[in-house]
Amino acid sequence: MITPHAFAAIDMGSNTIKVRMWQIDAVGNATVVHEKRHMVRLGGGTFASGQLSEDRIEAASLAMREVRRTASENGVTAISAVATAAMRAAANASHLVERIAQETGIRVEIISPEREGILTAKGAVWLLPFQADRATVVDIGGGSGELISIDGHHPARTISLPLGAVMLTESHLRTDPPSQREMISLEKHVAAVLQRAGVIESQDPLIGCGGTMVSIGTICSLIERVDSVDTSVENPVLSLATLQTLRGEMAPLPAAARAKRYMIERQRSEVIIAGAIALERIMRALGQSEIHVSSAGIREGLLLEHLDSLR
Repeated sequence: MITPHAFAAIDMGSNTIKVRMWQIDAVGNATVVHEKRHMVRLGGGTFASGQLSEDRIEAASLAMREVRRTASENGVTAISAVATAAMRAAANASHLVERIAQETGIRVEIISPEREGILTAKGAVWLLPFQADRATVVDIGGGSGELISIDGHHPARTISLPLGAVMLTESHLRTDPPSQREMISLEKHVAAVLQRAGVIESQDPLIGCGGTMVSIGTICSLIERVDSVDTSVENPVLSLATLQTLRGEMAPLPAAARAKRYMIERQRSEVIIAGAIALERIMRALGQSEIHVSSAGIREGLLLEHLDSLR
């Protein structure tokens, strides 16, 4: 038996600090009691400079203080917090880790791409409405992209690639809206990265996760269901054809107009075209025409690790 308690998982990504809290009962059932995304953009300028800027450090500290208050309000007694690509790339990441620990008591672990892949894959497949012995998980974050092979329901191999939506936007899409030349250059860059990594066609089902992925999947699902009474977008299946349609609609629009038209956060609208281009090239490289989008990921992986530690 498990002592009922509340648990919080924190994913400090390059674009967003994502928080989810659960109430866990005596048999290990977990019910979400709080979730929030803090658009902090830790990766903003970090990949070019190798340093977290003072304003990003301040924004992250403010967000984590709010997380600490909310955790206390929800009776959270256990917290797991991890940080990914932006913090891996920042020479001064330890300064932010120490500040968060001093101000909130939360210990942040800067994880390797391999551990990130394992947590992502475990979480991404957890709530999907189908089971597959083999699959490929595609996680497009802010600072990196991971391709995780699942074999026998377990993560078998992770390929970490410099294909995060924030990183690609800052390095290639410098105008708003992006020019045709910039987008073609980005397409060629992503294709070259995938070729160098040895990414080849696969028949395994594709599962996508990450904030940009979920936003794209939700928008595309609504496009496909425009004439349907059922507008549910939980775990949508995204087709390559609809992704291409969405990209064509978004490309001429400035970020502010994209945010308004598709009802997404302004910061997400700034990086979503780069994310869409990366996803399209990944799907083409894998020879896939559709991808199952999961809203779960690292946080659910941390939850499953926590539950395993209690049993």
